[in-house]
Amino acid sequence: MNARLTLVLIPLLGAGCTDLETYQGMLAVPTAAAVSAEGAELPFNEPIGYVVSQVGGEIHPLALKQGRFLSDQATGSFVRGNPLPTGRKRTISSMSVWSPEPDRMSVFVTDQAYSQLLEVPHILAVQDGVPVPATPAWREPVSSGAGTLSDLRLSPGITTTEDWELTWRAGEWWVEGSRSGRLSVRAQPDELYVDDEVGLQFRVTAGLQELETIRFSTVTGIREYDLGTPPIAVQVMPDQELLAVALSDPDTRGGEVVWFDPHAGREEAVVVLGEHSRPTHFAIGAGDLWIADAGEAAIWRVAQGATKADRFDLPWPVSYVAVGDRWNRAFVVPIGSSQIWSVDLQTGSLIDLNPWSPGVDGVAVDATIRGIAAMPDASNYPFPTEDGEIRRGHLIAISVANGAIVFMDQRTGCLLPDRLGPRSSSGGFGSFADHTADFSGVAGAPSLVRNATNDRHILINRCPGIALNERWEVRYSAPDQGWVVKGERSGLQSRLAYEDQRYTTDRGELSFVIRSGTSPSIDGWLIEFNVTDGILRIDSDDGDVQDFDFFRRQMRQVRFRLPGQPATTSVIEATGIPGWERVTPTSYAIVPIEGSNSVAKVLPDTAEAERLWR
Repeated sequence: MNARLTLVLIPLLGAGCTDLETYQGMLAVPTAAAVSAEGAELPFNEPIGYVVSQVGGEIHPLALKQGRFLSDQATGSFVRGNPLPTGRKRTISSMSVWSPEPDRMSVFVTDQAYSQLLEVPHILAVQDGVPVPATPAWREPVSSGAGTLSDLRLSPGITTTEDWELTWRAGEWWVEGSRSGRLSVRAQPDELYVDDEVGLQFRVTAGLQELETIRFSTVTGIREYDLGTPPIAVQVMPDQELLAVALSDPDTRGGEVVWFDPHAGREEAVVVLGEHSRPTHFAIGAGDLWIADAGEAAIWRVAQGATKADRFDLPWPVSYVAVGDRWNRAFVVPIGSSQIWSVDLQTGSLIDLNPWSPGVDGVAVDATIRGIAAMPDASNYPFPTEDGEIRRGHLIAISVANGAIVFMDQRTGCLLPDRLGPRSSSGGFGSFADHTADFSGVAGAPSLVRNATNDRHILINRCPGIALNERWEVRYSAPDQGWVVKGERSGLQSRLAYEDQRYTTDRGELSFVIRSGTSPSIDGWLIEFNVTDGILRIDSDDGDVQDFDFFRRQMRQVRFRLPGQPATTSVIEATGIPGWERVTPTSYAIVPIEGSNSVAKVLPDTAEAERLWR
């Protein structure tokens, strides 16, 4: 049996401080996140996450349950553990966690700077219940002249695997690393040289000849694999036996997916996609690998280890794909789009997510989508309906460029609602009216019919994602004997609204009935109202921005800027009286917030970012 380390949370003084904007933090432009496989036996007794700091090339382990940077020290679990350094000049585009044994963990990443697949080891073994992390070592220096190197010391969490060269020029040593580049500080003869950015410390004697060199290597266990083409994305399969690597070379072979054996460190098979294919993103669904294609108008499905992929044609190339196991549907985002679409995996056809409009539609958010991921288990909606009902659904997490994370129900295509849902208002400060009319008070004038179910006049589609945030105007046209309807963003509607008939906008955003008055309507009379889309947006570490708790709003610490591709997982939690516990899986998303130098743990059922790492 493998013993595991139990993480203990110790409160720190000052933990309640809210002025975090001045804190520089540990993360610098986090661009990718990954979580350990569900159900995997790990060196720790909780799921582990990782986030990449693009500036500096560091990978930071996260204790997801505790909401802290992971500590690998048994005697000081409150002390932040070391990051996994890969080199300051690397550009990591994607990441996936490999945990083949209970006492071993690594992270596979794709490096765009050097066109390599990397295995970055984290935990090598567990000894006496304590995980043993990878630590740096060096190979003996080789000098081409008289210079000698001594007192060489390396820093865990800073020093990485690379080759170093010291070159004697004009009375000083120039220092350059193969993965960190040339260092700004030069080494002086017989003086202690320290560079904290790369974790090097040494002494070196003077050289005798110009361009004399001293070479040595630092080693942390990182393995570099060249696959012939720059890797774009990587995905470890659930059973930890194979991983998929997306390759794209439009000048030669087009798009490919390589099956890579992480145990043996070699390619096992190749899946050739279309001639113009450019695979960009992976998803796992029903045990299969799904591939988003930004070159050809398609997504692809391939069974683990297979060499042939099934193609699902689409109207456009896509950036992201997510697949839920419950409804036999895929969800895709066209390149640069603010819309998410659904695909029926039995027929290969698009599913209409807005049955109130003609044709087939997706669901729109209010900015470009930067990533999607399926939540593994069903989640409760955060707020009850007007009847007090708590709804539940399988969700898709969506990152939006304007700084929010939203969620879509896979079955209905509706986005999760905020506390009030889609609604209308007059736009007047302090007013509870849902519209204004410039003919109000005129005797015999028409009026909007009040809805008996909620005492409102404008019915807004209850499916968030259909109605937009915008102002509407309804103006009477005497020549047409009807009312012209126009949305600030939705534009002029194709049909007139006639009195005493229910009117519905072109895309089903809203409806109303204008009851005729005792006198004819006058040309130019105007009804106006604002519509709020009612979408739940988690855009800060305070959770739902629609929260009306004044104190919580004042405690908000970090606003999200440029959230990236979510990584999703579930944890099983038991609640209730011991012996009568109710076991419930809780799904959540780990989202790198690139522009805010942070990563958030976002829970849809509580409408908040429960944890934030910076």
